[in-house]
Amino acid sequence: MQRAKLLHQETQVTPLTLGLIHYGFHQGQHKKYTGPLIFKNSFVVYENHQIDWCGDWDKFQALGRQVIDGLYKDPAYSTKLLKDTKLQGDKLERQCKLINKLNLEKLSNSKLATIIKQLTDQSYKINDFGLVAVLADLRHNMLTNILNNIIKQKIASYLLSHNESYYLSSLITINRTTYSQQEKKAFLSIAKDIKRNKKLVAIFKKEPEGKIVEILQNIYPKMFVHIKALQHRYEWLLFGHLGPAKTMEQYIIDIKNILPGRLLEQELRTAKNENQNIKAQQKKLAAELHLTPEEKNLFRAARDFSYNKLYRFTILLYAYYTLDKLLREISKRVSFSVRELRYITPEEIIGLLKGSKKPNRAEITKRQEYCVAVVKDKNLKLLSGLEARKFVSKHIARTVINKKITTIHGSVAYTGRVSGTVKIINSTSDIDKIEDGDVLVSIQTNPDLVPAMKQAAAIVTDVGGITSHAAIIARELKKPCIIGTKTASKILSDGDMVDVDANEGVVVILKKLK
Repeated sequence: MQRAKLLHQETQVTPLTLGLIHYGFHQGQHKKYTGPLIFKNSFVVYENHQIDWCGDWDKFQALGRQVIDGLYKDPAYSTKLLKDTKLQGDKLERQCKLINKLNLEKLSNSKLATIIKQLTDQSYKINDFGLVAVLADLRHNMLTNILNNIIKQKIASYLLSHNESYYLSSLITINRTTYSQQEKKAFLSIAKDIKRNKKLVAIFKKEPEGKIVEILQNIYPKMFVHIKALQHRYEWLLFGHLGPAKTMEQYIIDIKNILPGRLLEQELRTAKNENQNIKAQQKKLAAELHLTPEEKNLFRAARDFSYNKLYRFTILLYAYYTLDKLLREISKRVSFSVRELRYITPEEIIGLLKGSKKPNRAEITKRQEYCVAVVKDKNLKLLSGLEARKFVSKHIARTVINKKITTIHGSVAYTGRVSGTVKIINSTSDIDKIEDGDVLVSIQTNPDLVPAMKQAAAIVTDVGGITSHAAIIARELKKPCIIGTKTASKILSDGDMVDVDANEGVVVILKKLK
């Protein structure tokens, strides 16, 4: 393999869970949308639950161009892709539901091995098709640049008063119902019912969450059932790669926080009409820009890709949640902890269960410190220790970061301007640092960082395009967001003061703490 370039970075992941994505990207069925080209030969470097995903940059760009060409040639390209992704995702979701109904303790090792195989194989399939939505914009920003250029030309031609970011952030906002929207509406409905009952409001106001659960169970059983059903249906939405799932007590805390001074009926109506309002705004802006049918299709494709990625990863969260349950049962039967099992491959887990092959414990310990997952011609190999470091030294072209700069540039995901204190948030252990009004800076956001994103005044990331997780959630939260800065989390530190101008895509350092 020739020297590779960085394609993407993520935090809070493990070789087992991220491997479902990484290896899935290499299955080759996506050639249905990329023509003769398929994604080949990449590797992921793991260190402290953080990864660098590297590969052949020229071929990655070529695949991106194939996707863009597909959008121009076939107006239904992104719709067909979404249909294929959802087909595989629906199968994975059904699979997870069935597994979660099982009494895992009563299953034989052989049955558990079969379930692991089925779960991982189906995860590979959804990621195989899901790769195509990633290729359109990741790192090279091909689709972003095309859309920005269209808007720039329209502004000049029709002397419009708003800038590109204003139009782009609105026109690419998802207008389909997401799982998080479903949860929000169910949650608001419960909170509204509680607010109508003065006795319940008083209980939520003065009692701790543990006591509230007890009171609900004994005195208000119907309300207990409603909240428990909400938790059961959506507890995995913020699971991430490592967990944990959301507890009943955490839902109680959310209700306690939302009850005071909130017009919940109005919020619920707004939530129910949210997508209709987004569609109406997008129709208005498309007319204002005089978009042609072909141009409208490109913006719709961007929305399809955003939804595709969000849907795929949401279903994967359910798979990770389900896999975690399986690992906890398997850990009881083999001589490896759950943490250790996250550093071995599905094939190695199956070998453990069948007694055919046992991974070397010293090797697993080395993998936890530093390892590299290499996929070449659909073959996966995990390297560790000195072998892994030599591989990285040989195959990655490192870049030097200038930490003395005072201005950081990126792409606008949602407009606005905010000044505030920087908080670097890359994992759930960092969330407690953030306070209202802070600027969240991260390598790449993921679902388990959403609570911090909700509290932040603005969001800035190193990686990701207009269809990235940070961009999607920022538009959903309507918070200023700049993505794809490449270096923000390396240059900035906790306590730095910055001005985030998400109208222009610029972060200006006002004061360095150190």
